[in-house]
Amino acid sequence: MKKLTFSLIILAFASILNSCGIQKTVAIKPDLGVTKKNTIPLSTINLPISVNCLSLENNINKQFTGVLYNDESFENNNNDNLIVKISKLADFKISGKGDKISITAPIEIYVKGRLKKDFFSMFDQTVGVDQSKEATFKINLTINSKIGINANWDVQINSETDFQWLEKPFLSLGLIKIPIGAVIETALNLKTKELNEKLDIEVSRLLKIKPTVEKYWNEFQLAQLINESYKSYLVISPESISASKINCDGKSIYFYMGIKAGIAVVTGEKPIITSYKKLPNLTQQQKYDSSFAIYCKATIDYTQASLLANNALVGKTFSYEDGKQLITINQITIFNNGDKIAAKINLNAAVTKGLFTKKINAEIYALGTPIYDRVNQELKIANFDFDIKSKNALVGATAFLFKSSFKKQIELQLAYPMKTQLLQAQQNANNALTSAKFDFIKLNGNIIRFEPTDILLEEQAIAIQLACIGKLAVEIKGF
Repeated sequence: MKKLTFSLIILAFASILNSCGIQKTVAIKPDLGVTKKNTIPLSTINLPISVNCLSLENNINKQFTGVLYNDESFENNNNDNLIVKISKLADFKISGKGDKISITAPIEIYVKGRLKKDFFSMFDQTVGVDQSKEATFKINLTINSKIGINANWDVQINSETDFQWLEKPFLSLGLIKIPIGAVIETALNLKTKELNEKLDIEVSRLLKIKPTVEKYWNEFQLAQLINESYKSYLVISPESISASKINCDGKSIYFYMGIKAGIAVVTGEKPIITSYKKLPNLTQQQKYDSSFAIYCKATIDYTQASLLANNALVGKTFSYEDGKQLITINQITIFNNGDKIAAKINLNAAVTKGLFTKKINAEIYALGTPIYDRVNQELKIANFDFDIKSKNALVGATAFLFKSSFKKQIELQLAYPMKTQLLQAQQNANNALTSAKFDFIKLNGNIIRFEPTDILLEEQAIAIQLACIGKLAVEIKGF
């Protein structure tokens, strides 16, 4: 009877202890980590710039008509006793090869020479009368010009003039032959200098290098809508610009502008720029660079991540030590903690030792690193572990909550299928090449392959950064 009474007392005492309530523990939130800065690798957008040689030729012929040089006085040029007139004989022709263009200018040269009367008086012939003689010569003048662009976007032309007499020109005045080649060449060289200056102005005007490229540079910075349903925008962030050497194939003068830029597709509100990034100085392009990639993001927001985690884990009871340790998850909230993914876990636990059971309600935190599983196309959380502040909050009998098997079971459930999001990101990249509506530029290209490159912890979502690698050709309008 005494034994029965004693057992009943023990059971009653244990029952009282069990009913004394639940231990509640709320851990302190983890320290915020340093968010990794997202840097998009730069791609090259090559802009083909060309000028039709025939168009340039027509404009130069409009600038140079009729008489090109006219010296009507024998007394000019230190009394050289010559009158020289140089006239355009036919249209100038432009040809070119490599970085040089050539202008062939058919010209007619009229020369009138004079011998003074005091010279003739020595021979007592027609004393006191000046004698003169005139002649006309035809020649093809060739101007070879090398074209380049400096860092300040100025077109630079280096020209050399070439002409060759079939026979040295002279004027015959009786028995006297006056060589006039040097005088004509001097006049030609003077006129050639003027011709070169006009050519420089005309080529610069036609190419319109700086204002034209600046127009494209600024337009690239405007976000372009590519999918209205998803509110997706193509965003190009130009950083630098270079130019290839100028070339001529006889039909056109052409070169390439290589714009280094970050190219991405973003979703949400349209990005608005408050001011244009200034066109930088030009650098020389060492080699043609065709590397190109659009960077897209496949995302899952934290609300959806939390919902999927709750569907997989809430209400599930984990049992250890033959049922003596029980853990039931009530709620999980997934959020960004800087450089880690954080999970706030609300749970109930019970640990039994002998006749005594301790009940706990705890709110604790765990941290993990997001990784991408390429095989299964899933976003997973690796290195999942409870934060040190949570571990410090629960000691003694409740330390079993942090056992590795429990952490691993949670980690296995934190897997998010991303196939749909990845397909949408790829579609956005293809749309960017066909749907972007620039005013002065048209994009033509195709995506060859897709390569996940990084995982980003953004304010509202976890994002897989996707490099959409392909080929891009750019057409420019109205140049």
